[in-house]
Amino acid sequence: MQSKPQLLIYADKFSLNASHQLSSDETLCLLAADIFGSSGAQTWIGDDNGSVKQGELYYYSPAITFTGALPELKSLDDWRSLGSPAHTTLTTPASDITIWYRDKDENRFTLGTSESNQNPVTMNCTQDGFALSYSLSQVAQSQLDTLNPSFCETQGTGDNATTHCLSVALTTTDKLESCQFGTTSVALPDSSGNKTAVKVSGTLAIDNDDAELSITQIDIK
Repeated sequence: MQSKPQLLIYADKFSLNASHQLSSDETLCLLAADIFGSSGAQTWIGDDNGSVKQGELYYYSPAITFTGALPELKSLDDWRSLGSPAHTTLTTPASDITIWYRDKDENRFTLGTSESNQNPVTMNCTQDGFALSYSLSQVAQSQLDTLNPSFCETQGTGDNATTHCLSVALTTTDKLESCQFGTTSVALPDSSGNKTAVKVSGTLAIDNDDAELSITQIDIK
């Protein structure tokens, strides 16, 4: 099992119908509109780095990451003693907002430290809207040294032997329809790599495999 099961929801140029309405021509308002409500490319004016060079195009890629805690299982037998559940419900996990860049090759990157890019956000979501999903997955022999053997077993014999390990993923349930978040400080990165903190609030609507992030208020003061 991985140490931090996560669910990432991206809102970028691949999300259709991105749009915005502005009530100000302040620089930070325009930047926020580019980040949260535009599918257009921007031009990098900062120093060359390992991901983008001066004059190249890039896109903004805001993302919300939900991070769940692992269940209190010590082995594969523990999971089976519970009836080998396919999933267990989970209260709203911890979450954060990160504003990524995407380069011309669609590689996602940030500049600075994790702490300067990950903005904790308190989500108020539909109850029982998240779950930990479990499955036994075949793993390559080269991966075994990195896995806890207590959660693995060998199936078959001889040349036909394969190793399967318990994996867990953070997923949503059909009860999750929306999340809301109040005033949250978010660092907005610009076209030269500098960041400026603003306060945002909004909603995250989820419908099956689709999601829509709406920023309802931005305070740039």
